[in-house]
Amino acid sequence: MADDRPFVIATNSYRAGGGGQYPGTGPDSVIHAGTEASRDILLRHIADQGTVHPGAVSPWQFAPMPGTSVLFDTGPGALHHLPGVTGLAIEPAGKAPGGFLRFRIHL
Repeated sequence: MADDRPFVIATNSYRAGGGGQYPGTGPDSVIHAGTEASRDILLRHIADQGTVHPGAVSPWQFAPMPGTSVLFDTGPGALHHLPGVTGLAIEPAGKAPGGFLRFRIHL
């Protein structure tokens, strides 16, 4: 998204009030402040839609950065799920402190 494109974020009162200090958030940026909890709105929407089929399209991706990779640590149970990961060049990168596993994602 271009820096000059306007957009609206649906969020909770913590983020809307400036929690996390994300640019463009805070009390002066709020368009509508309802009293209903976000989870209740989402639950009602799903109930109204019936069965929700999100599809297999990934809603986001990392920008390609040839020759660049990132390391992250996660629980050892993640190794079991690695064959099901698609759309990412991800590989085990050894053990990490505290019983975690380290993985590398090639960007």
